[in-house]
Amino acid sequence: MGGEIAPSQAELIGEMGGAEFFDRSIADKVNDSIARNAMTPSVARDFVKDLASRRQEFLETVTSTFQGLEGLKITDTRIEAGSADVAFLIPRDLFNNQVGTFAKELVFINLLIRDCSEATTGKVESVDLKELSSSVPTVALAASARVVLALAKILNKFLDAWKRIEEIREVRGRLTKMGLKGVALEELTGQISTTVEEVVEESTSTLLIEYNGDSGRKNELSNALTQDMRRLFGQIERGLKIELHAEAKADEQDEVYLDD
Repeated sequence: MGGEIAPSQAELIGEMGGAEFFDRSIADKVNDSIARNAMTPSVARDFVKDLASRRQEFLETVTSTFQGLEGLKITDTRIEAGSADVAFLIPRDLFNNQVGTFAKELVFINLLIRDCSEATTGKVESVDLKELSSSVPTVALAASARVVLALAKILNKFLDAWKRIEEIREVRGRLTKMGLKGVALEELTGQISTTVEEVVEESTSTLLIEYNGDSGRKNELSNALTQDMRRLFGQIERGLKIELHAEAKADEQDEVYLDD
């Protein structure tokens, strides 16, 4: 049957539901159909024609899809071994489609990566743009593996804190519906603020745990990271999404994808 494709594409096609067309035992299936329909060869003929037709139709669909993706400049985004990247998906509600406000989001992201890189590697890394898409504004940046892993730890802390905060809000909401007021509700509201400040402080300490710079700069960086963490938590709560990708070297672990 014509229309052969590369092995890597065959693997992908199998995941898309075309496994039967690349089954190693496909010849055995054809022979079995012929053997079972020796007295009615037309049945075996129709089986082979149907299989060939469906396979060719599937291949044409896949080929067309690949060509369409290439035409739209959508290519493989896997990263090289030993490297990493971080993508920020910025919902339009965060900047209300205002260019100036969107620019402020980019400035914050740039500052966040620079501060995190200095805290974890001891030097300020260049923040290089890898990809940019506009439907849901997404900014993908190159980053060192150490920075990406540090951010992964921070995001896990944020998620845990967010769950606790949601539970507190749920309890506060039930009490409010019951008509309760005063100190009880105030304490719950205070607990939310305390939880946020605790995770901000803990995240800042985590980022600086291996920092070896002088104490003066460490204090400055601690203050900067505290502001970064506080704003990052707020932006995530408002819908900011962060995707972290890291590709291990051959002698290390397999590729890790961490999504917030």
